[in-house]
Amino acid sequence: MIEEISLTVIQNALKTISAAKNVSIDDDTLSFGYKDKDGDDTVILVTIDSDEKVTCILPLKIPEDYLVTGMICANQYNNRKDAHGTFAYAMVVNENNYIVIETNILTRGGISEDTIKYNLRNFIEHINSFEEIVFPAIEELGPDSSFLQSSGWDNFWQAAGSFFGGYTQAR
Repeated sequence: MIEEISLTVIQNALKTISAAKNVSIDDDTLSFGYKDKDGDDTVILVTIDSDEKVTCILPLKIPEDYLVTGMICANQYNNRKDAHGTFAYAMVVNENNYIVIETNILTRGGISEDTIKYNLRNFIEHINSFEEIVFPAIEELGPDSSFLQSSGWDNFWQAAGSFFGGYTQAR
């Protein structure tokens, strides 16, 4: 049983996972490479957020005018039953848009090396299904401007505004 989690402990666990390549630690972040099913190189980042939680993320850059599209696609992934143990979201970092898949490994009370390995393997296994959902959906929806300015969205925002306006007045 590992009582205190560290990036070195995670690094050692990754050495036994054949899909993990180029494992390195830089200050407070561990990174490792993974080739997805298309053969694309991806980089997974691992941080220790507290004594009780390890966070693993795979950020994938998306075009500038695709942030809302990214949020919709992330939500589509999150609603899948096979997304269990992971979640997706869109975010902006240094004016760049990303769609991110994330998992957390909870370590309160100690954790075994086998459990760490299982969680890391499980996260890696989710990457392909994440990409299978997200990339075609991004292409299908297109840039934010293509649907946010359409009359269908105008009607949606008007209806949402009416609902929330009525809801707040009723309270």
